[in-house]
Amino acid sequence: MDLTLYAIVIGVLSCLLHIAVSGILIDLLVQLIRHNDAGNMNENHIIAASIVLSFVILMILLSLLLVIGAQKRRPDLMAGWIFFTIVGITMSIFSIVFGGFKLAKTPFCARIIYIILQILLWYPVYKLWKNLTANDYAVIVNPPLLVQQASPRNYASTNDTAGNENQRGYFRTPNVI
Repeated sequence: MDLTLYAIVIGVLSCLLHIAVSGILIDLLVQLIRHNDAGNMNENHIIAASIVLSFVILMILLSLLLVIGAQKRRPDLMAGWIFFTIVGITMSIFSIVFGGFKLAKTPFCARIIYIILQILLWYPVYKLWKNLTANDYAVIVNPPLLVQQASPRNYASTNDTAGNENQRGYFRTPNVI
C-alpha cells in the first residue's frame, strides 16, 4: 500500500477514534461533576480528565492535519501528529516502567500490545514524513538546471514600438477581426 494512502487512512481512523474517546471523556466529566456536587471531593479527577480531554481534542485537530498533509504532500502539516504520537508512546512506556501498571485496571499484556500497535501505526507515517522532508531538502540543495533564458526586452524604450504604448505604460493590443 502507498504510504500516502496509509497515512490518510490512519489519520481518518485516528480522528474517529479520538472523537469517540472525547465523547466518553465528556460523559465521565459530567458524572464527576455531578458526583462532586453531591459532596464528594473529586477535584483532582476532574482536573485530570479535563487535561486528558484537551489532549484528545488536540489529537483530533492533528489527525485532520495529518490527512490534509498526506493528501497535499506537506510534511509540515504531518509533524504535529508524529510528535504527539511519540509523546503518547513515551508516556505509555513510562507509565508501565515507573509503576503505572499497578494503578491501571487494564492488564499488563494489553498495555504492551497497545504500545506495539501505536508504534506499528506511527512508523509508516514517520517514514512518509521523512521521505517528504528529504525530497523538499533535495529540491532546495540541488535545484534543477534551468535552460538559459533570453533577457527580456524593454519594448517601451525601443523606437519601433514607442507609439504603441498608452499613457499607463500598457501596450495596445492589435485589432484582430
